[in-house]
Amino acid sequence: MKNIVTKNFVRISKIEAKERFENGEAVYAIAHKLHPENKYSPAFVLPHNYPFNTIVAHATYYNCLDNQSGKYLAFYRKYT
Repeated sequence: MKNIVTKNFVRISKIEAKERFENGEAVYAIAHKLHPENKYSPAFVLPHNYPFNTIVAHATYYNCLDNQSGKYLAFYRKYT
């Protein structure tokens, strides 16, 4: 995992994302080759109405389509 820190986001692992999600914190996701602050395809907040693994599976299927955007999700939290 690349250690990415931007002006507003810090990249976290999937394990940390799941822990934060289950504690009710906001977790952001985006295809791994895209920048989380991209104005055309920004990172989105994972909704809390389904289990974490279900949301990740669906988001991966619909958002990680090709080699240009990436084949898996990268997870971020807000930089504090």
